[in-house]
Amino acid sequence: MKLILVNTVGPMGCNSVCPIIEKFGYINLPVRKRKLTEYVLGIRSVEKDKYFVNETIRLLEEGSKLRLTGGKSVFERELSKPKKLYNLDLIKNEMEVFKNKKYTKISEMYFDSMDLFNKATIYKDPINSPKGAIEQILDIHKFFDQKIYDCYKKEFKDITFVSIQRDFKGWVGALCGQNFMRQKLFFKDFKFSINNYYKLSENHENYFKNLKGFEYNFSEIFFPNTENFIKKIIKDFEEDQNVFSNLENMKFDCYGEVYKYKDQFIYRDKDLVFLSNFSYKFIDKITYFYKNFKILSSILNIFFQFFYLIDLYRFRKRNKKVIRREISKEEFYKKKGSL
Repeated sequence: MKLILVNTVGPMGCNSVCPIIEKFGYINLPVRKRKLTEYVLGIRSVEKDKYFVNETIRLLEEGSKLRLTGGKSVFERELSKPKKLYNLDLIKNEMEVFKNKKYTKISEMYFDSMDLFNKATIYKDPINSPKGAIEQILDIHKFFDQKIYDCYKKEFKDITFVSIQRDFKGWVGALCGQNFMRQKLFFKDFKFSINNYYKLSENHENYFKNLKGFEYNFSEIFFPNTENFIKKIIKDFEEDQNVFSNLENMKFDCYGEVYKYKDQFIYRDKDLVFLSNFSYKFIDKITYFYKNFKILSSILNIFFQFFYLIDLYRFRKRNKKVIRREISKEEFYKKKGSL
């Protein structure tokens, strides 16, 4: 089986790219953060460390209960109806085999786990005779080691790397939006370091340049560019374009929430205002000096915390009904989440 490894950090459109690739016959489910990279690098032993197996069982059991999942934002997820993702009765015996099996190969353990998820899926049709699976890898940037590519190639004989890039200010705005929209704020939501995120963004972009794979840009994904973007993916993966012959009537899985084509690829966030124009201009100054004079950039970064808190306060004050979830998605997008 083939592994499609999608390298992403934060809101970069990954959940709109993966469901396109899924249509070629790859398992695409709301499953991640099982420390796969640590196993591949040898930090964890597939023979001794049961974290991956235990986490797989936990996610299956959690997904068999009513829960909120999916959606194209924190806001949409919390307004969706709770649902069950998996029916464990369909894989009862196989789960026991999986828990007790003594694995020696990471690839075998991984694909067995994805086979379990696929067979138990009830919120959409499972993939018949899957070609492989899609894995969203969120921690690859933490290692920044060229040997990651070689290690993955060694463990998974058939593998394709995919990376998604996004312009920095748009990415930062979306990250801030995730914080602003939470019903309950935590301490971490009251601080935001532009320098830290800029470094992370640079590392993410530069790291993938050393890997052999397909690179896509956030701006390509959504209407009116979607059809051309799908054609690009078809060409890259050398698949049959007839897969999308009935595109208008197809449905796409956005990390556990299934959308119609016309709803999946609308870029809603472009009309939402989370940060003020002044804050965005200040971000430009911080990133400019980060490249040329890091001490000054660090000083400006401290000042940005003040403007960030002002934007946070203004947004939550003017969108109380949104924060309390007393407003529909349609009403919210119509008022454009104004500051």
